[in-house]
Amino acid sequence: MKKYVFIFMLMFLAACQTSQFSISELEVVPKKVQERIDEYAKLQILNTKGNVFYIVYSSTANVEADLELNGTTLIVKLDEQEEQNTERKHVFKVTKNI
Repeated sequence: MKKYVFIFMLMFLAACQTSQFSISELEVVPKKVQERIDEYAKLQILNTKGNVFYIVYSSTANVEADLELNGTTLIVKLDEQEEQNTERKHVFKVTKNI
């Protein structure tokens, strides 16, 4: 089981530190997101207008995601579970709930 942790310094966090964030894996990826996915990238962040961004992670395993807010830093934890036969793109939607 591999664990990946990466940190994002998000500019909009400084404006409202009490906001809550949520993350969910998408089963149906919006067309506007599909069009921006780099098929060769292992890890990708897609920013959108507003309070949403997307994380795209390529893996041959099932992936669970979790968030942690530490001051003005949002920590995204990706935990690879059981291996599968083929690599696929996991698309996670991160939302800032105001």
